[in-house]
Amino acid sequence: MAQADWNVPRTEEGLQQVLRRLEECRANGDQVEVGNGLLKLSYLVKWVRSDTAASPCARAHELALQALEVFRGAGDREGLVRALVAASAMADFRERERLLSEAEALAEGIGDENSVAMVLAAKARALGLSDRGQATELHRRALAIFKRTENQRGQAQCLFSLSIREGTSYEKYDFAIEGARLYAGLGDHAEASRCIMMALVNAEEIRPLSELGDLAQEGLQYALNAGDRTQEGSFYRKLALIADANEQQEEADKYRRWATDIEESDGRTPHERWEDNLDMAKMMIAMAKTQGHKDAAKAFREELKRLKASEPAS
Repeated sequence: MAQADWNVPRTEEGLQQVLRRLEECRANGDQVEVGNGLLKLSYLVKWVRSDTAASPCARAHELALQALEVFRGAGDREGLVRALVAASAMADFRERERLLSEAEALAEGIGDENSVAMVLAAKARALGLSDRGQATELHRRALAIFKRTENQRGQAQCLFSLSIREGTSYEKYDFAIEGARLYAGLGDHAEASRCIMMALVNAEEIRPLSELGDLAQEGLQYALNAGDRTQEGSFYRKLALIADANEQQEEADKYRRWATDIEESDGRTPHERWEDNLDMAKMMIAMAKTQGHKDAAKAFREELKRLKASEPAS
């Protein structure tokens, strides 16, 4: 069959499209496209919702492992590298090392520079909380390869990672802006909005909050284009703070009202959302401990303590 189109929005509609196309590929016996569909679904369940009773992160890992076995059975080494990288993200320390070692050997055997860079970037992300120096070196090596191969998505992913942890606030701001431009050029407005949010975080360290309205509006537009309601609400909150800084109370109240409307549109009570946040904090603690990130585990325990002290009325 013709290659399936897995380029879908990071929304409920996109998730449903992937589920339908995945079943079509299974019915046609196209194993490589089944693997591609499983990887796409693994990505979407983290950002939209789990398609089963499992938590989003657990489900994403499960789907990546399924894709791994499908690609292995199909003998698709390039797909196998991608699946190994995806599965490594939620694996414990020893399993992650095993998965990435296999991915690295495969990538080098294939001789594909993009696959090699993909593994380097994955290793960098895995080290991000425990060895920033090594993580930065690997990210820069991956970025250099992606630039040589003109792989814009790979470049954007590395730039976003660098914008979180590497260098001064000025440097991190530049990384985030460059990543946003690349993602926007690829039509990936959801990821562009994430980059702009990170640019805002860094910009607040080097510029007055009152001057950041245009940047926040740019990020909001990307979120609107992507149909990402969560990010949209986050930008409204940021715009409210910027309006406060400019003594524009009416504007600030408007943005806060819009953010609240989005938060309440899911039909859940404040207590239910609080419980979800507790579960997420607990999951992040467990993940950090499993991967040997003691400082991160400590930070998430502090966040859990803060959340428990802020329980809303039932």
